[in-house]
Amino acid sequence: MHSGPGRSPEDQFLLKCATAGLHPGTSLNSRELFEKSLDWGQLVKRAITHGVAPLVCWSLKKAKDRILIPEDIFLRLEKTYYATGASNLKLLEKLKVILESFEEAGIRVLVLKGPVLAAITYPNMAVRPISDLDLLILPEDYPRVCKVLEALGYKLAPSIPVLEGSEVVEYAHYFSQVRFLGKDGTVVETHFCLLNMGVPREDTQVIWQRSVQFEGLGFKAQRPSLEDMLIHLCLHAIQHNFSKLLYFCDIASLLQSHGTKLDWTYLTNAARMRRMYPLVYYTLSICKELLDANVPAEVLSELKPRLLRRKGFETIWDINRVLALEKKKRPSAIEAVFCSLAEIDDFQTKLFYLWRVCFPRRKWLSAYFSRPVTSTGYIPDLSRYLMGNMFASKANGKSR
Repeated sequence: MHSGPGRSPEDQFLLKCATAGLHPGTSLNSRELFEKSLDWGQLVKRAITHGVAPLVCWSLKKAKDRILIPEDIFLRLEKTYYATGASNLKLLEKLKVILESFEEAGIRVLVLKGPVLAAITYPNMAVRPISDLDLLILPEDYPRVCKVLEALGYKLAPSIPVLEGSEVVEYAHYFSQVRFLGKDGTVVETHFCLLNMGVPREDTQVIWQRSVQFEGLGFKAQRPSLEDMLIHLCLHAIQHNFSKLLYFCDIASLLQSHGTKLDWTYLTNAARMRRMYPLVYYTLSICKELLDANVPAEVLSELKPRLLRRKGFETIWDINRVLALEKKKRPSAIEAVFCSLAEIDDFQTKLFYLWRVCFPRRKWLSAYFSRPVTSTGYIPDLSRYLMGNMFASKANGKSR
């Protein structure tokens, strides 16, 4: 790993706060951080940008020298803390209704990311912001999911076409996430593959078999296993170009609260089987360096890629930038494509993947442009789509 460029005093402060907030019983000794003058306004801005303002506030609440922090700064952070708690509770109420409706309809569902992390890994529900509801469902249940969500007042996002059968899996995998929007702006994202990278794999059944019921939300819910969650969080971080400290905090909080329960052998084998071990290695390594995450050295040794793949990964993802907490937009589609191609072993599958990414179905483009795409107009519209997305900070139009 690279040591990375020097960080600003404000970012050093954020890392200290985040690390202390994720380690129970650790109190932040803030006096040592005031040896350098801090731009408090910039600090709050950075905390909000990185999605960790509530966590910073929680950490400062326990600080021995909180009196050294300007009162107006603490109040601004405290406002985000309580606002996050209130917003999360509203989203969880909506999640409860959705899950109960799914259960009545006989639809299986796994809850992903935000609600699970807030409930089982972070100190309390107000620390981890929940922006939307991510649900893993079975492809064959998609038509019924649409009906149930529509009955609850959610509608497909305008850019999503009518999809049937296996097409919905391809659409979500190669083109765009399937979103439902509530009248109040609540976003529900339906996922069909937990590890949405490269080509769809036939290991989804294993994810469901290893899933477990969990508590902490105040109602019954199912989640992926800790190991599958961890790989998913690593993939989520890289799909967002390591752009927020929050993504690393998610992983560090899981490792801190449940690290002793993890089956590291399963995790390393699954990462290697999926050819995801470079991204898992780097994500865990960065977590360890930034937040003192509880990652066993032997696991990193097992996952460490060979020199050529390390050089390629570090070049594409600019690891020094990540370690410096420098903000960068989401990866361009070209970067995402190269990363996925590196995962694929055989040449025939590489060609199939490129074909699906570069030549989306006409129905998909019609939804993308909000107008019919004719057979004769397909090539011109395809060119507009590729020029507008392949070189923009998007991943094939995806927002995963």
